[in-house]
Amino acid sequence: MVKKGSLVKSTDEPTFTPQNEDIIMKLHKYLLHLTLIPLLTIALFACMNDKRASLEKSTALASGYTSTQMDKCIPEPSWVTSPSLPTEIASAETFCDFYRFSLQSFIYFMSNSEHITQRNFEDTLEYPIYNYADTDASCINTPSGLSVSINQADHNVSIYDQKKDVVYYSVHFRRSLCGAPTTGNLPVDTIEIKMAWKVLNNAEDLKKYVNIKRDLLITTSEDSAPPVKKSNVTLGLVGFHLVQSTPNHPEMIWATFEHKDNVPDCKPATPYQHYSFMSNSCWKQLMDGHITDPTCKFNQAQEQSVLRADATEICRVYPDASDIKNPLYYQNSQGVKYNPNKYDQNVDAINQLNAITTSGQYYAADPVLKNYFIVGGLWESDISQPSSVMDNQRGSLELANTLMETTIQGGNIPDSPTKNCFHCHAYTPGETATSGLSHIFSALQPPAKGIKDVIRRHDFGK
Repeated sequence: MVKKGSLVKSTDEPTFTPQNEDIIMKLHKYLLHLTLIPLLTIALFACMNDKRASLEKSTALASGYTSTQMDKCIPEPSWVTSPSLPTEIASAETFCDFYRFSLQSFIYFMSNSEHITQRNFEDTLEYPIYNYADTDASCINTPSGLSVSINQADHNVSIYDQKKDVVYYSVHFRRSLCGAPTTGNLPVDTIEIKMAWKVLNNAEDLKKYVNIKRDLLITTSEDSAPPVKKSNVTLGLVGFHLVQSTPNHPEMIWATFEHKDNVPDCKPATPYQHYSFMSNSCWKQLMDGHITDPTCKFNQAQEQSVLRADATEICRVYPDASDIKNPLYYQNSQGVKYNPNKYDQNVDAINQLNAITTSGQYYAADPVLKNYFIVGGLWESDISQPSSVMDNQRGSLELANTLMETTIQGGNIPDSPTKNCFHCHAYTPGETATSGLSHIFSALQPPAKGIKDVIRRHDFGK
């Protein structure tokens, strides 16, 4: 009989004692643990990833968009090396997809044209200049100079930089608006561009701004006054509105861009730098929290008709054109919460793209473009609903350009009701040609069409 704890001896094998066997058993258990730990770890992480993927899918369905967070929102290098104009939003329709769409379009318009020796936005055959002085001629004749206005969309106010020069505004639109039907929807390829320009006075500025040199035909809010002619004026781009429709988004995707040296935030988070529309002394007032300082008169402007006046002190009310306190980013009007919330998704997409385009070598072929950044964008979630349904709006709900909507950035400082593009440009499904969505299209129509004179010739906000 073989005793417990002993083995049958062989002349070729060593003798095992009970003590030796205990040591071997412990060694086996230790090795087994070492084997199981990585297997269990892999299984655990696989389970966690499955749960996270499931959670992201469920929250995407709940919010209508997948989250940009934990994903990379990056621009394509080919947008710079081989510029092309996108025609539709990517099928996933994430916040990132909308901003990538607008950024690609911006780069295209800033790129050199294949047909002319200028940038694509200057191709008047495809993108006529809106003629402020003679709107009916906008589709027929190219003005002998650049037709500009000195008045903003809201209340015809004018603003002036720190050198006391007025800001000029020019408008281009896609030629498909010329002769388009005045009922139903606007053409699916509608594009409208509005640009804000400052006067450049020295050669060094040419390196900092997309610039043009033009004879100007200047109109003011005095409708009866003939255009003022000014020759050989060098202008630098400081603001860029881009509005573009697609087959899936007849409400148009609204986006705006600015130059980095325009203005600081109204609650500055960075040291003072030279700003075109903010003095050092007024910046110090902002730093001290004196946003209603009576001397600086932040974001206040009046209707004027002169080309030089005291500087306007301007600051950005909402970074990323998004009010973090707006409840509509976090829940709908019935109180149903969004998960993930739309504020984080929106600013995350904007900031990721800006981080790449405003630094590094992304614009190596055209370095001046790194001075421009995305302010924000706006669109509709469900195109079967009108823009008056606030729950249906997506993107930067306080969208405004500091140099085009100076006095109404999300409302007047400090606490007036918020506003955005859809406040003035109403979207009604199936009726975009007549709902006032495009004020330019309305102004292009002859009086007999019945939708002429919806606005004054410069006041695109009425």
